[in-house]
Amino acid sequence: MALEDKGPLHGFGRRLIEFFRGRPGEIETTLTLAECMDRLNAGMDSNLVLFGKRPVIGEASEAGGVMRMRAGRRNSFQTLLSFDLIETPKGCRIPYRAGMSMFASLFMLVWFGGILSTVLPGLAAGIRTGHVAPLPLLFVGFMLAFGVGLVALGRSFARSDETLLTGFIVRATNGRIVR
Repeated sequence: MALEDKGPLHGFGRRLIEFFRGRPGEIETTLTLAECMDRLNAGMDSNLVLFGKRPVIGEASEAGGVMRMRAGRRNSFQTLLSFDLIETPKGCRIPYRAGMSMFASLFMLVWFGGILSTVLPGLAAGIRTGHVAPLPLLFVGFMLAFGVGLVALGRSFARSDETLLTGFIVRATNGRIVR
């Protein structure tokens, strides 16, 4: 493989995987693991707090944690940032992944998979017989458009969440983004 080859995950494939699994990154800080955990928890409301004042909701433990931005509305496509806290000789390393929840990803897979599994056999049979019914295709087209529109709207509401969450970690731990 030549140096200029990008590999099989470059371009659309990589963006699709990042869309479902989230975008990885890493933050380094000179604080110890215990200090990182304390500072992060001090700046976040717990998941159990219903009407908190802090903009970030989540919890940090020695193993890591998950956080999200407080939203005035329910958004299943909201960005979640899951992270690990790893102690190093120089301080603490915080690898993270920011993306949609696994529930939202699985729901989209079921939704779009269900639509395609119902329309493709009927479309294939219609093409074989020479008579494609337009009404079912129109209905499935609307369902597909609704699903795509719902995902686009939900992700547009959460478009700045990753930046805000990583900025929160950097400020709370006096760290710097490595990648």
